[in-house]
Amino acid sequence: MSDSRPPIAISNGSDTQQQPSPQTRSLKSVALSILVAYLGIVGLIAGATTALIGEERQHEIHRSEIELRSLARALEENLSLSFAQSETVLTAIAHMLAARGEAFLSAPAATAITREWLMKAPQATDIWVTQTPPVKSTIAFSLDFGLPRQSENTHEWAIPLSMPIFSADEYVLGHVHALISTRFFEPLFREIRLCDDDTISIMNRDKILLMRFPGNDAPIGRDYSANLSLNGSVKRALQSVAAISSVDGKPSLTATRKLTRYSLLIQVSRPLGAALRAEQTSANRIVWNAALLSGLLGVLAWLVFEMIRLREKERAKLQRQAKTLELRVQQRTAELEASNKELLAFSYSISHDLRAPLRAINGFSRALLEDYAEQVDATGKNYLERIVKGSIRLGELIDALLKLANVGRQPLECRKLDVSALVHEVVEDLQSGADGSHPLQITIQPEMKAWADEALLRDVFGILIDNAMKFTRENPSAQIEIASHEAGEHTLFWVRDNGIGFDMTYATRLFQPFQQLHTGQGYEGAGIGLASARRIIELHGGKIWAESTLNRGTRVLFTLPHVTAGADAQRSA
Repeated sequence: MSDSRPPIAISNGSDTQQQPSPQTRSLKSVALSILVAYLGIVGLIAGATTALIGEERQHEIHRSEIELRSLARALEENLSLSFAQSETVLTAIAHMLAARGEAFLSAPAATAITREWLMKAPQATDIWVTQTPPVKSTIAFSLDFGLPRQSENTHEWAIPLSMPIFSADEYVLGHVHALISTRFFEPLFREIRLCDDDTISIMNRDKILLMRFPGNDAPIGRDYSANLSLNGSVKRALQSVAAISSVDGKPSLTATRKLTRYSLLIQVSRPLGAALRAEQTSANRIVWNAALLSGLLGVLAWLVFEMIRLREKERAKLQRQAKTLELRVQQRTAELEASNKELLAFSYSISHDLRAPLRAINGFSRALLEDYAEQVDATGKNYLERIVKGSIRLGELIDALLKLANVGRQPLECRKLDVSALVHEVVEDLQSGADGSHPLQITIQPEMKAWADEALLRDVFGILIDNAMKFTRENPSAQIEIASHEAGEHTLFWVRDNGIGFDMTYATRLFQPFQQLHTGQGYEGAGIGLASARRIIELHGGKIWAESTLNRGTRVLFTLPHVTAGADAQRSA
C-alpha cells in the first residue's frame, strides 16, 4: 500500500534542507494577509468613529440652535405681551392728564391718578408724572426704555419706561414714567427655559443690558455692542453663532431676536459645553464600542489564523483518508443498488410464487362448486364460496402491493399540467365504470394548474375521487368538490365529499398500507390506494393529509410545489 503523504525533498546542500516547507510558507502568507486585513478594518473603524462623532457634534449643535431659536421666539411673544400691558396703562394715564391740561400735571390729583392706575399694572413697582416745558413735537405716542435702576432699599433692578404727554395742539407737556421690576419676568424665564445652563438677556436698542436670567447684577447696565453675536444690524430674523460671548466669557451658542414692536433685543445663549454634553456621552460610548469592536476583531483574526493552521494540519490527514473514503462510498453504493435489485426481484418472485397456489385454490374451489354441487350441502357451498372470495381478495392485495412497490421506480417526468382537464378525464373514466344507481354532483374548479408527473398525478386523483364516490353512495344528494388555491410556494389541492366521514382519532392510520377504517361495512378496497397517493405526493415534494367529521364528509388535501421546487424534486428523483 503506497504512502499518501507528500514526498520530502532531500538534497546534499544544507541550505536546501533548511528551506521552509510549502505549508509553512502558506501559513506565513495567511498570517500576513490576516494582519493587513485587520489593520485595514481597524483604520476603517477609526475613520468611521471620527466621522460619526463629528456628525453627532453637528447634530447636537443644530438641535441646540433650533431650541434657542424657539426659546427666543417664545420670549418675544411673552415680553411683547407684558410691555404692551404697561404701554396701555401709561397711554391711558397720558391721555387723561393731557385732557385736564398743563396745570393739572403738578396737582396732587395727578399723583392720585398714577396711584390708582398702579394697581392695574402688576409688573410696575412705581408710576409717576414729570412736567417739562411745552415742546412742539410731531412724534406719536411711543414707549421709551431707559437705563436700568437698582432700588436703594431692596436693591432690586427695574427697567424705566416713559410715555410722552401730548396737548391738543401737539405739544409735549411732560412724561408718564413707570418702573418695571425684573423679578416680574423671572417666573416666565424659569418656566420657559429649556436647559438649566441657558442664559436669557434683554437689551435696549443701544445694546445696554437691561435684565438677565439667571440673575447676575454685575453686568446689568453695561454696553454689549461689542458682542460678536450682536455685530451689525439685528433683524427680526434669528441669528445664531458659536463664538466667545461677552456676557459670560465662555464659548456659547447664541440666538438673538429683535422685538417687532419695541426697540429691545432678546439674546438666548447656551454654553458650548452644555450644548455638547449629550454628544460627549455619545462620543465616549462610540469610542469605547469602537475599541471593543477592534479588540473583538483582533481575537477573531487570531481565531481565524488558528483555524486555518489546524485546517492545514488536518488537510494532509483528510487527503490520506479521501481515497479510502471514495472506495467505501463506491462499495456502499454498489451494495445498495444490489440490495434494491434483490428486493425488487424478491417482490416479483413472491408475487409469482403466490399466484400459482392462489390459482390452484381458486380453480379447485370453483370445480368443487360446479362438479360436486349436488354432493355438497349448503354449509359446504358457503365455505367454498368464501375460499374463492378469499383467494380473489389475496390476489388483489398482491397486485396492490406490487403497485405500491413500483411507485417511484421510474424518474419523475414533470411538466406544467392542466389539472382541471386531467380531473375531468379521471371523473369520466370513473363514471363510465359506475352503475349510476345513485345521483352524484361533482364540481371541478376551472383553470387549475400544477407542475407534476401526469401519470402519477392522474393516479392520485383517481384514488381520491374513487374513494369519495365510494363513501358517498349511501347519500341521496352526494356531492364531490375538486378545487385548489395558491398557498405561498405551493399549490393546495383538495377533494371534498359529504360521505360517511371518519373519526379523526384514527387519522394517522389512513395513509398506512392495508389500514381500512370501514372494514366490514360493505366498502371494498385493498387499503393500498391512500398509501400510494401519499408516496406519489411525497415524491413530488408535497404533503397530503385528511380532515373529516363522522357522518358529515371528508376532505383530503395535498400540496404540490411550484415550478422551481418541482424541478428540483424531479432532479433529486
